[in-house]
Amino acid sequence: ANIIHPKTKEVIVVSARSVPVGAMVSVRTGDKFPCDGIVVEGASTVDESSLTGESRPVRKAPGDVISGGTVNSGSTQLVVQTTATSEDSAVSRLIRLVEEAQANRSGTEKLVDDFARVYTPVVVLSALLMCTIPWAFGRDTGMEWTHNGLVLLVVACPCALIISTPVSYVAGLAATAQRGVLVKGGAHLEALGQV
Repeated sequence: ANIIHPKTKEVIVVSARSVPVGAMVSVRTGDKFPCDGIVVEGASTVDESSLTGESRPVRKAPGDVISGGTVNSGSTQLVVQTTATSEDSAVSRLIRLVEEAQANRSGTEKLVDDFARVYTPVVVLSALLMCTIPWAFGRDTGMEWTHNGLVLLVVACPCALIISTPVSYVAGLAATAQRGVLVKGGAHLEALGQV
C-alpha cells in the first residue's frame, strides 16, 4: 500500500495489514485498494468483481465509498482515506463468512462422510483381492478376475457420491454469495431447499 505522509506528502510503501484507519492511501491504475475507504481525490473506474461478481467497472469520484480488495481499473490515480483496516474490509469479512459457512456441515454431508469412511476401504480392498489372489489359480483365471475387480472398482466407485455432496453445497453457497445472499453453511442451505 502507498500511504501518503500527512506532513511531507511523501509516499511510503507499507504492507496492507499495517495501513491504519484514517490514513491517506494513493492507489495507482491496476493496484488493489488495501482497505475500505472514501475517495478524497481523483476520479476513476474500479473493478469490484471480486466483491460483487459484476464484471463492469464502477465509476468512483470524491466522496464515493471504496471496498478493500477491489482494483483501480481506470486511468487515474485515486487518493483514498481509509475507514477500516485490511482485516475489517468488506472482502475480508465476506471471505470469513464463506469459510464459516463451508465449515458448517449439514446432516447429509456428515452421513455421506461416515458412509464413505467405511465403504471406500471395503470397495478398494475387495477389488485389490479380486485382482491379486486369483492369479494363484492360473493365468486365465487371474485375467478374468482382474477384469472383474476393475469392473467392481469402476461400478462401485464411491467418488460420485462422496464428491458430489460437498461440491453441490459449495456450488450452492458460491451461487448465493454471488447474488448477494450469504447462507451460513450446508445445513442452512439444505433447510432453505425444503422451504
